[in-house]
Amino acid sequence: KKVAPIPLDEVFNQVSAITATNANAVPPPVVLTPRSAEVCLKLGVNPEILKIRDIDSFWEGGIDPTVQRMRHEAYVQRRYELIKQCRMERKKIMNQQLESETFLADEEDALSPEKILEKQKEQSSTLIALELKRIEKMQKRQEKELEQMIQ
Repeated sequence: KKVAPIPLDEVFNQVSAITATNANAVPPPVVLTPRSAEVCLKLGVNPEILKIRDIDSFWEGGIDPTVQRMRHEAYVQRRYELIKQCRMERKKIMNQQLESETFLADEEDALSPEKILEKQKEQSSTLIALELKRIEKMQKRQEKELEQMIQ
């Protein structure tokens, strides 16, 4: 059965099945639209953390309700910050694609094989740089998670 890809705004309105007791469980994969997937990769965002979680999903045995509420509030705030970043990045990508299409349409006749090779080299080096940034962000996020687990 093929699942239709969905944009990040739809993911943002979905309810997560993750709770404090099954936080390490592997959630079902989220199939994103190509642009949404590109944004998530570029920013190092797991689409699952954009989903809605109610305050009860932060309940753990022996935890103070105040701590539970604080965790929920922090999650909600982080969720809104991430979707805002994702939307901004999506706009940037769309604008870049529009500019490059416009540029290519204007310069289509003037492109020589050498110029095409140069552009391909620039694009591949940009992709490598983006991947390195994504890996770096992921490592920083993992370090923070480890620090939080230790505390």
